[in-house]
Amino acid sequence: MASNSEPADQVVARLTGLPTLGASQSETGLAEVTLADGDVLLLKRGIGRDAALAEATGLRWLADAHAIRIPMVRGADADWLVMDRVPTTRPSIPVAEQLGRELAALHAAGAPAFGAPPPGGPRDAWIGPVPMVNEPGLNWPDWYTRCRVQPYLRSVRNDGLISAVEVAELERVCARLPELVPPIAAPARLHGDLWNGNVLWGADGNP
Repeated sequence: MASNSEPADQVVARLTGLPTLGASQSETGLAEVTLADGDVLLLKRGIGRDAALAEATGLRWLADAHAIRIPMVRGADADWLVMDRVPTTRPSIPVAEQLGRELAALHAAGAPAFGAPPPGGPRDAWIGPVPMVNEPGLNWPDWYTRCRVQPYLRSVRNDGLISAVEVAELERVCARLPELVPPIAAPARLHGDLWNGNVLWGADGNP
């Protein structure tokens, strides 16, 4: 079930305009919805305001680079994301190497600025349940400190999860970022949550 009021198959039918046969739960906790033609789609609920819409526009933006295969987004609104299910298998060394080359091509596709939101999507996104501000910047050390460190540093400090000494140490590191990191030539097009659990090793032999 997608919610107490609207079953998963009805959500998918509403967002895609396609007839459905029913829904079940996937191994990853997402809803699997079978279409009338036998295809299976995944339904995912966003965990914050406009989170599903932000993820949908982000996936489409990555796909527009034509560098790496991305599950097709079939529909989305502020709360729900519908995308193709990818049959998977175990990875192999050649396929992992292929993924590395494709990720490099994706990063080389570029972005308008550091922190630039995907075209057509909401400006802000989420890190899990925590809001993430996508405020474009052209200087990476300054942008990273201001948008990716300080907001969360303030939050954990206010919650008593980090000491004043640790806060001061992290602030000193941020102040030294311009000398600690090499010059970054241009913003890259990134998947903000890329880890092993978010890589699908396709049953057709491609990542």
